[in-house]
Amino acid sequence: HHPVGRRRPDRAAHRKDEAIAEPVREAPPLEPFAERAPLRAAIHLIDGRHPPTPLDEDLIDFMRGQPVPYVIALTKADKLSGNQRASHVRRLEKQLLAVGLEVPIVLTSAQTGRGVQDLWRWIRTLTT
Repeated sequence: HHPVGRRRPDRAAHRKDEAIAEPVREAPPLEPFAERAPLRAAIHLIDGRHPPTPLDEDLIDFMRGQPVPYVIALTKADKLSGNQRASHVRRLEKQLLAVGLEVPIVLTSAQTGRGVQDLWRWIRTLTT
C-alpha cells in the first residue's frame, strides 16, 4: 500500500545503473530541396522555446546559398515571457548575422494566433 500522493515506481522503469539507449533520429538530407522545382519561398519553423537544433542550423546554412526568399517563424511564442521572446529573437538574429543572413523572424503561436497574420503577410509578399 502506498501513501496518497506518492506514485508507485513503474515496474518497467530502468535501474539507475542500466544504460538507456536513446533512439537516433537521422535528419532527412537537404539535397531533395535542391533537386526539385525552384521554391518560391521558404518558411522555416523553429521552436521558440529552444535554441536552433543542429538540423535547424543545417537548414539555415543551406538557405544561405539559395536565391529563395526565406522567413523564420519562431513557434510557441505563447510559452515564453516577453523578455524571453525578445532574448530568443536577438539570439537568433546574431546567429543569422554570423553566417551572413538577414532574415525576417516572426514570433508565432498556434495557441493564441499571435503572428499568424504577420506570417501570411510575409507569404503573400514573398510569393507575388
